[in-house]
Amino acid sequence: MNNDFRFSDLLGSVYKNGNITFSGDGNSVISPVGNKIKCYDLKNNHSTTFSFDSAFNIQCIALNPSGTHAFYVNEVGAGVYVNLETQTVLHRHRFGEVVRCVRFSPNGKRLAVCTMGEVFVFNLHSIKHTVYNPFVLETVYKLTSENVTTVSWSDDSIFLAAGSEDKRAFVMPASRIYANCTVHSLGSQKGPVVGAFFFKGSYDLITIDQRGGSTHWGCNITKDDLVKKLDVKDLTDETQFTKIYYSKIERTSLNEHSGSGKSVNITACDFHAASSILAVGFGNGTFLIMEMPSYNLIQSFNIAEVQLNSIAFNNTGDWIGLACGRGSEAQLVVWEWQSETYIMKQQSHEQTITTIQYSPDGAYLATGAEDGKVKIWNCRSSFCVVTFSDHTRGVSAICWTQSGKAILSASLDGTVRANDMKRYRNFRTLVCPEQTQLGTLCTDDAGELVMASSRHDFQIYVWSLENGRLLDVLNGHTAPITALFSHQSTLASVAHDKTLRVWNIVQGGSETITLTDEGLDVAYSPCGFVLAALSLGSVVTLFHTTTSAQIGSIEAQRDLEASRYATDSIKKSTSEKNKSFTRMAFSPDGSMLLLGGQSNYFCLYNVAERLILKKFRLTRNYSLDGVSLDVNFRKLTEYGNMELFDGSDSEDENGRKRIKLPGTRHSDLSERVAKPVMKVNALHFNPTGRSFAVSSTEGIHTYSSDILRLFDPFELSVDITPEKIHEAAMQGELKLALTMALRLNDAKIIKQITESIPVGQISITVRGMQFVYAERLLKWMADTGAGGFGSALLHFYQIWVKEILRNFAPQLKQNVGQNLSTLVGIQETSGHQAKWLTKLCDQNLYQIGYLKAVYEISGVKLDPGKIKEKEEAEKKAAKAARNAMKAEQKS
Repeated sequence: MNNDFRFSDLLGSVYKNGNITFSGDGNSVISPVGNKIKCYDLKNNHSTTFSFDSAFNIQCIALNPSGTHAFYVNEVGAGVYVNLETQTVLHRHRFGEVVRCVRFSPNGKRLAVCTMGEVFVFNLHSIKHTVYNPFVLETVYKLTSENVTTVSWSDDSIFLAAGSEDKRAFVMPASRIYANCTVHSLGSQKGPVVGAFFFKGSYDLITIDQRGGSTHWGCNITKDDLVKKLDVKDLTDETQFTKIYYSKIERTSLNEHSGSGKSVNITACDFHAASSILAVGFGNGTFLIMEMPSYNLIQSFNIAEVQLNSIAFNNTGDWIGLACGRGSEAQLVVWEWQSETYIMKQQSHEQTITTIQYSPDGAYLATGAEDGKVKIWNCRSSFCVVTFSDHTRGVSAICWTQSGKAILSASLDGTVRANDMKRYRNFRTLVCPEQTQLGTLCTDDAGELVMASSRHDFQIYVWSLENGRLLDVLNGHTAPITALFSHQSTLASVAHDKTLRVWNIVQGGSETITLTDEGLDVAYSPCGFVLAALSLGSVVTLFHTTTSAQIGSIEAQRDLEASRYATDSIKKSTSEKNKSFTRMAFSPDGSMLLLGGQSNYFCLYNVAERLILKKFRLTRNYSLDGVSLDVNFRKLTEYGNMELFDGSDSEDENGRKRIKLPGTRHSDLSERVAKPVMKVNALHFNPTGRSFAVSSTEGIHTYSSDILRLFDPFELSVDITPEKIHEAAMQGELKLALTMALRLNDAKIIKQITESIPVGQISITVRGMQFVYAERLLKWMADTGAGGFGSALLHFYQIWVKEILRNFAPQLKQNVGQNLSTLVGIQETSGHQAKWLTKLCDQNLYQIGYLKAVYEISGVKLDPGKIKEKEEAEKKAAKAARNAMKAEQKS
C-alpha cells in the first residue's frame, strides 16, 4: 500500500483571526485559518487550503487586483509575498512590529503596510541594475504615536487614506512628487478610526470611527489640479498651485441602527466605491448596508451573537463576506444583499473536536465536538453539509452504520442519538437505564446492535437499533473504559484497569487479557485476525484473535517526540514520560497502523515488520503551545516565566482582562492570552485507503496520496509549449493537441483542448490514444471534478468517460490498485451529477404541474387557430426586420 501521504486540506475550521478578502474574479473568498489560508470557491462549491503556511497566526492578508499574488503578515510582523497560482513564496519581509492592515493599490504596483504608527509604501515592480526586487521601500509616513488601524487607496492609486487610534484620519500621496500635497490630518472623530475610504472618481473621503460616527469629507482639488515638484520653480511660492484641503460636509451617527444604542462599537466596515455602498458591522453582530453619501439605510439585520471582525465586498459589489467570532467560535458568511440570501454560511465547532470517522463509502467525514454538535463534511468539496445539534452536552464518540445511511453519536448527556442521512433528522434515541455519561461507542457489522460504555459505573450497554430497547449490560471492568471496537459477534474493550476484555455478544461470556499498563485504545484489523491494544507508554500489543496469543508489539514511546510547553521547567526527557500516544487506526488493508496523541507529531507504522514508516508534523504554528521542542530561556526572568503573565491589552465586556482559568485545557478565550495546547484527539483512515484524517487543536488535518500538483509535467520536452498546443488544435490535429496538453499537465489547457473536440470525434480520439495518456485524462477528470456542479457539459464529459472505459477497461483492471482512487473519484462525480439532475428534474416537474394547475383554475381557453396565426405573424415580423437590417447594411 502506498504510504506517500501529504497534507491535503484543513477541515473543521473556517476562520480564525484577521481579515477576509475576495479573489480577483470575485468568485472566491480568502480566509485566514490560524497559520494557513483557505480559499472557498463559491462558483464551483469547493474549498482548498494553500500549501504554504506561517510560523505564527496570520493577522492580515491582501490580494492584488488581478488575484494572482497575495501578501500576508503574521502576528509577530513577518510578511510573505506569494504567488497563489503556483503557491510559491516569492519574498519575505520582516517588519519587527505588529502590522494592523495591508492593502494593494488599484493598479497593483504598490503595497501599503500599517505598523504601529507608520505607513510604509513599497514598490512591487522595481528593476534596478538589471536585478528584479519585488519589495522596494518607496515612502514612509510617520503619522502618530498610536497604532494605525486602517488604510485604503484612491481609485487612481495616487492618494492614501489612513486611520489611527488617536481619533484622527490622514490623507497623503503615495509618492512625494506633488508640490500641493502633503500629509493632511482630519479630526472630528470621537473614537479610534475603523475605516477611511475614497469615493470613486474623486478625492472625497468618508471616515468611520469606533463610537459609531461617520463623517463625509469634501476635497477642494481633483486629479487635474495636481502639480508635480519638477514643474514648479519656487516651491515656497504657493500662488502657483492650490494646496489640498478637506472640509466637513456631513456627520452622522450609525449607532441608532445597531439595536443596542450607543453602547455598541463598530468593529468592521468596508466600502464599495463603484456602487457607493457602505457595509458596517457592530460588536453585537448587527450588520448595516447603507447608500452613500446620503446615508440611506438599505438593510439592517443581526447575523450572530458575536462581534463582526471583518467585512469585504467582491469586485462587483454583489456579495459581502462577513467573518465573525474569534478562535474556535468563528463563522464565515457570504451574503448577497440584493436578493437577501446566503451564498455560503460555514461555522466551525465552538469547542474542541473530540472524535472523527469517515463514512463507509469515504464520501463524508463526521465530526463530534465538546459543543454537543455533530457535523458532516463533504470530502470532495470540504464544505459542511449538515449539523446535528440534538445533544445537550459534549459529543464523546460517533460511528456510522454499515450502509452509511445513519450516523450514531454518544454524548455526555447519557444518550445515543441516531440521525438519518437521507432526511437529516433524529430517528432514534437510546437512553441509559441510569443517568450517566457515555464515553465510547461502536456498532456491530450488521448495524443492528449499538454498544456504548459509561464513564461512571464502568459498564457497557447494548441496545437494538431497530426498536431502541436495552438488550444487555456488560460488567467486568473496574476502571473507566477508554475504547470499544466490534468485529462480527465479538466486542473488544480496554480500560484503565490494565485489562483487555473480548466479549461474545451473541452467546455471552468474556475473556480477559492483562496489559502492561492502562489501556487507551483498541482496534481490530480489517481482516479480523489481529487485535491491537494501545496502552499507556505508547506500547501497541498485537494479539491473534483465534488463539488470543500475543504475536508482537510496537514500542512507540521514542517516536512520540513530545514538545515542551511554554510553562515547563523540567527537561524534555522528563516531560516525555508523562505523555503518550492515545489514539490509533488501522489502514483498510491492515498493513499500516497510525498512532497519535499528546504530541505535535504522529507516526505511521508497518504492522508486519513493526517498523515506523513515516513521521508527520502537524504544524509549525508557534502561536500554539506544545509546538516548540525547546524552552525559550529569554522569557525566563528573575520575576518568573513571562508566559505566565498577561501582557496583552485585551479586555472583556466588564473591563477586566481575560485570563485562562486554572486547570482548564480546552478554553479558547483569547489566543494571545491562553495558548491552546497542540495535540491529537482522534484519527481515522478513509475506507478507500488513499487518505486519512487527524483531529487536532487546529482542526481536522487531512492527508492524501492523490494530491493534484500544480505543475507536474509528464514526458515534457522543449517543443511542448502552450503556443504549439493551440496551433495543433487550430490545424485540426486534435489527438496530438490533447496528448501534448496531457504531457504539459496544465489543467486550464487540458480543459480548453478537451472541450474543443467535437462530440463526433471523441470516439476516434480515444481509440488513437495510448493507455498512459487515457489514464492521465481520466485522473484529471477525477481530480478536477470535470463536468461536475456548475458545468453545462455533463453529457459531454460522460461520453469521454464512457469511451475511455470502453477502450481501456482491461488495462484499468490490471492496475486497479493504482487507479482505485481515480475510479472512485469518477464514481463520486457521477453520483453527485445524478442526484443533482434528479433534483432539477423533480423541480421542473413540480413547476410544470403548478403552471398547468394555475391554467386550469383560471379557465382561460385559447383557440388553436388563433395561436397559429399569432405565431405566423411573429415570424413575418421577424423576417421583415432582418430584411430591413440587411438593406440598411448594404446602403
